[in-house]
Amino acid sequence: NCNPGPDPHRAAVVARRLMEAARQLGGGALGGVGGEAGSDEAGDDGAGGGAQARVVVFRAFGNSVTLARVSVEALTAAGVEVVCTGDGPDAADMALGAHLMGFAHSWAASQPHSPSQSQDGIHTSPPPPFVTPRALAAAAAAASAAAAAAAAAARKAAGDAAEAFNAANLFGATAAATSAVVMVVTTDNDLRPCLAYAAGGGCGVVVCGDVVPGVHRRRRVETRTKRVRRSMAKDAGGLGVSPEYW
Repeated sequence: NCNPGPDPHRAAVVARRLMEAARQLGGGALGGVGGEAGSDEAGDDGAGGGAQARVVVFRAFGNSVTLARVSVEALTAAGVEVVCTGDGPDAADMALGAHLMGFAHSWAASQPHSPSQSQDGIHTSPPPPFVTPRALAAAAAAASAAAAAAAAAARKAAGDAAEAFNAANLFGATAAATSAVVMVVTTDNDLRPCLAYAAGGGCGVVVCGDVVPGVHRRRRVETRTKRVRRSMAKDAGGLGVSPEYW
């Protein structure tokens, strides 16, 4: 997890130190395989009991703000693969966690055991999603704010439309003695609340729609076989103005 530090080149200095520290984990330093044999958990160079670990991947994670404060060129020269993440809350942390779990999964899957078993507690099934509580809270807040903004905009649009219709004086002085009908042409079935509102206000409601939307009528419906009509209805699924909608 990249830390910019006081100087743009500081991250590269730290990276070189971390690379050396990682290499020192070889030769059985972790109490794993092969202190005497000169091997280690992550692979070895065959140089004997003091063999260094082979660093197979070294990545630094940071968002655009963080990486703007470090020398990416110096990091790359130090052997680091720089990963620029999103700028959302904990984006770098979640990217690092995802890569970490992906690496562990890849290592476990490479070991000679059944895919249904685990290697040192690491299951070879796909890694679970890693989302920090702060990111979840931010996403929920953003969704709530977006929903509130959409509702407010829709409320204003309806109010503006009502004012415009009022100003146009469409119904005149005889409104009390006449009936109003709204005719809606649509193949979407998500307008029920709007139609119910209109009907509840005393308007007659006429809906013109296609029971089977998106079908090219190259032949008359009457000439289609029953099998074709059933297939079309099945493909339409829950779309369009269905018989239930009527």
